[in-house]
Amino acid sequence: MMANCPGCNTSYLVDDRKLAPGGAQITCRECGHKWKVGQARAERPTQSTTPTGPRRTAAAGAAQAGSVECPSCHHRFVPATTTGSQPAASGAPAPAPGQKRRVLLVEDQNYFAELTREALGARYETVVAANLSSARALLARGQYDLVILDLSLEEGQDGTQLLRTTRQRNIPVLIFTARDETDMYGATWDQLRALGATDVLIKGMNVGDELRLKVTSLLGDGDR
Repeated sequence: MMANCPGCNTSYLVDDRKLAPGGAQITCRECGHKWKVGQARAERPTQSTTPTGPRRTAAAGAAQAGSVECPSCHHRFVPATTTGSQPAASGAPAPAPGQKRRVLLVEDQNYFAELTREALGARYETVVAANLSSARALLARGQYDLVILDLSLEEGQDGTQLLRTTRQRNIPVLIFTARDETDMYGATWDQLRALGATDVLIKGMNVGDELRLKVTSLLGDGDR
């Protein structure tokens, strides 16, 4: 399900299958706001005031799975059905019939390279580069619709060094990192976004479904 930050309306993809019975707390990496996501309760909210802010849909008294609660006024609402934490893709045109979108994965660990290939499947042409020099060479020789970028590569290379190249080519970049999730909020994310990052996904053993949804959202392929 999608959950929108009550503070700035940034959208987040939440796997409700993994939510604890009591819900889970989300910290917005854009504005730092914290709120709780969980299953809707059957009772009506104690306050009837219409919430403020963009695209906050009132759902008073609705016991629907997937609603969220504002931590300030405790109003329950169903988030807007947008995907991704950034507007979709860099304006990449739809591929010609029979032509696949090309994704460059910059990753030095075989496990996550295979996980990505499996998650994207035959729908995309996924090309893997294990280091920065290979990634730059591939970008120079061909056109890619999306780059999935690990931040820590072999020989101590910093993946963020590639962001200058991708920004010059107007290619959206999904950061795919094993760094602690709390380290990717606030100033860290602001710096990555300023360098040209589009979205971020934390690595995990069973992250394939979320990775695929992120990619289709960034490329505007949700309906294809």
